[in-house]
Amino acid sequence: MLGCTMTETANKPVARQPVFYVALTFGLVLLGFAARGFYRDIRFVSMAATTQGTVTAVMRRDAGGHNGVSYLPRFAFTDQNGRLFTIVSKSGHNPASFSTGDKVQVLYDAQHPETAKIDSFGEIWTNDCALAFFGLVYAGLTLFALIRSRRSGLKLATG
Repeated sequence: MLGCTMTETANKPVARQPVFYVALTFGLVLLGFAARGFYRDIRFVSMAATTQGTVTAVMRRDAGGHNGVSYLPRFAFTDQNGRLFTIVSKSGHNPASFSTGDKVQVLYDAQHPETAKIDSFGEIWTNDCALAFFGLVYAGLTLFALIRSRRSGLKLATG
C-alpha cells in the first residue's frame, strides 16, 4: 500500500502515518510547482511577442547515467527593435525535436528577449505537465491509500 507498513496490534491492522504524510506533502509540493509553472507559462504565452527564428545548431547535453543524452536547439531571431538574439533552449529532448536550419515560431518578452522560447508544446509545457503528472500520482495514490485504509478499519498510529 504505497510504502505503508502494516502491523497487527491486538488483531487490528495499523498503518503508520508518516509515510502517508510525507508522500502526500511531496505530491502537493510538486502540484504547487506545476501550478506556478502553468501560471507563469500561460502569462508568458498570452503576453509574448512573436517572430520567426531559425535553428542554428542542435547542442548535445550529456546528463550522465543510462540514456542521459538530450539535444537542445540553439535558435536565432530578430526582435521588434531589429536586435539579433541567439538562444539555447532550456528544454532538451531525445531524440532531437529540431534540426539545424528549421524555421520556428519564437515567443519572447519584448522587455526581456533573452527569455525567448520556441513556440512548441515540448518547449513550453513539458516540464509543467511532468510536475503535474508526478504530483497527481503521489498525492492521488496517497489519498487513495489513506481513504482505503480508513474505510477498511485501519487505525492510524501516531508515530
